[in-house]
Amino acid sequence: TGPWRMVESKRKDSMRFERWDGYWGAPPLFKRMRFQTIPEGAARIAALRAGQVGLIEAVPPIDAAALQRDAAFKVVSAAQKLGCRLYVNGRPKDKYDSGGKDGLFADQRLRLALNHAINRDAIIKKIFGGYALPNASPVRAVMCGYAAQEPYAFDPARAKALLAEAGWRDTNGDGVVDKGGEPLTLQLLFPAKHYGQAFDEMTAAVVEMLKDVGVGVVVKPLDFGTLLQTLTKGTLPPNGGFTACRTSNSVDAEDQVRDWASYTLVNWTPFTPELAALYQASRRELDPGKRLRILADLQRQIRDWSPVVPLYQEIKIYAHSARVLRFAPLPELHMDFRGVALRK
Repeated sequence: TGPWRMVESKRKDSMRFERWDGYWGAPPLFKRMRFQTIPEGAARIAALRAGQVGLIEAVPPIDAAALQRDAAFKVVSAAQKLGCRLYVNGRPKDKYDSGGKDGLFADQRLRLALNHAINRDAIIKKIFGGYALPNASPVRAVMCGYAAQEPYAFDPARAKALLAEAGWRDTNGDGVVDKGGEPLTLQLLFPAKHYGQAFDEMTAAVVEMLKDVGVGVVVKPLDFGTLLQTLTKGTLPPNGGFTACRTSNSVDAEDQVRDWASYTLVNWTPFTPELAALYQASRRELDPGKRLRILADLQRQIRDWSPVVPLYQEIKIYAHSARVLRFAPLPELHMDFRGVALRK
């Protein structure tokens, strides 16, 4: 039923499409289209500059400004439904392969301390070149029902005070807070090279910011498939966490506030009974206005409860030849080429 039909597919290499004249809508403006897999950002840019491709996605933020200054290319971007977070283990011991221990980060004060340790503005400015958004809501800003929330202030003193309030103090002067003789150490699983160079640099910056407030961090790089296996099997250690990004196939806020309603790959700090009841109320409400108000209240309460450390909302960057006309990025992983044209 689509405007093109696939005529060739080579795994991990390319796909070729041809216009299908039986399409029910307006016909595409060009006959053939090829998608080429180019994993590395620098290689994608080189292919664009060489004229081997007409458009590339996932432009590294560090390269966007240079492309923008070149009249031969155009850089376009759009905020996405994808948000990147630091997840930490706050599960009860009977809900994962725990070795008899509750998740270390079940204490809300620890999670709030981590949030106040992160300088999001600096990350967005220095690493993403402005191509990212701070967002304290569990819902992405482009989704129906989104309600903006008060940002977590970058406040290392507040972070240290919250750690102390929870009983974590640096008693031996080694720079890492401890409690009952045990240091506070986060074992951080890190899917290196999966989300791109900026994500990798961001994770390294977050590690240093956590260390600055007295949290020890042991980084364990691994491939994304291994991370998924760990989360599926529930073998994240009690003091474990991971950086990852969450997107959505829906445009409704409910799809993202439900993250903590049942035990899934991303739910490592399950709803309190009160939050679970409010979530269910949002699902039962049929009046649109009342439902939006409940969703807004739920987002506020989730923000205050702090189940995760939200880091940024992605702005996806595309670059294309000046010959490519009318390409408009979407707030999701799809691309729409139906109205796109090529200048001869």
